Amino acid sequence: DDINPEYYGEENKGLSKEIDYSLDELDRKVITYAIKHQKPLLGICRGIQSLAAFCGGSLYQDIETAGLKHEVKEKCHVVNTLYQHPFASKFNETFVTNSFHHQAVKKVPEGFVVIFKHQDVIEGIIHQTLPILGIQWHPERLETKESKLIFDQFIEWVKQAHEKQ
Repeated sequence: DDINPEYYGEENKGLSKEIDYSLDELDRKVITYAIKHQKPLLGICRGIQSLAAFCGGSLYQDIETAGLKHEVKEKCHVVNTLYQHPFASKFNETFVTNSFHHQAVKKVPEGFVVIFKHQDVIEGIIHQTLPILGIQWHPERLETKESKLIFDQFIEWVKQAHEKQ
């Protein structure tokens, strides 16, 4: 389901599909809680889009009609690592991911940096000070080094948060 573009100041001109207002509200509440209480959060696919929409960024409602370069073959593509955060240093310069989305982050929310891109499309963002990571692809569907790094980082954040309590 796509996020209602009203959340990021746009009108839906038929490009955002199957909007679920209750899911939008749930995502908004979870993100707001995680930020307020500095809780770990991992946003996958719609999750990175929710992070953008509910943290002051925006989305491309449709990659293709936006004219973005985003070549996908057999639901896979190469991702480039941008080393703008220490977490990104764990990744190779390029690696292959899956791709199942038609929307993407347009404006990165304040406090986040881009750590992964595929051509014109943002594939990963991470908060500069909070334990919050957004990934556009589905690492849970891939048994790769990169997937392990993502989930290991999230587990580490959860352990750290638990130790603070």
